[in-house]
Parts: sequence; C-alpha cells; structure tokens
Amino acid sequence: VSFRGQSPAKSLRTVRKENELGMVTYHILDTPTPFLLLLADADRLRAYFNNVLNLIIRSNNLTIPVVQK
Repeated sequence: VSFRGQSPAKSLRTVRKENELGMVTYHILDTPTPFLLLLADADRLRAYFNNVLNLIIRSNNLTIPVVQK
C-alpha cells in the first residue's frame, strides 16, 4: 500500500478478528492510517464506507460508526 506518492508500506503482520461486519483480516502497518477497508473485503462483506457520515454501512442496514481517537 502506498499513500500520496510515498514509498509503499509493508504489512508488519496480520490479525483476523470477528466484529460486527464479520470475519475481517487487519493488516498492521507502520503508518498514521486509522484503518483501511479493502474493496475486496467491502464487496465480500456487502459493506461500504460513507465518508460524509463516517459510517460503515452493510446491506442489512447495520451501521457502524467510525471514530478516530
């Protein structure tokens, strides 16, 4: 993964975790990135990120707020 012309960031490790969306694989990166939702995962989970409302929305109307701490 690369951000704004920077050198590609390599995954340090991966973690698989069940959450409200289903089973998700998280790639741990050494970058100031809050989270990444891969398009392939979004398609598989039938979800999308609404960047106006900061929500992840699934086709079954489940909404998950995205909060940056």
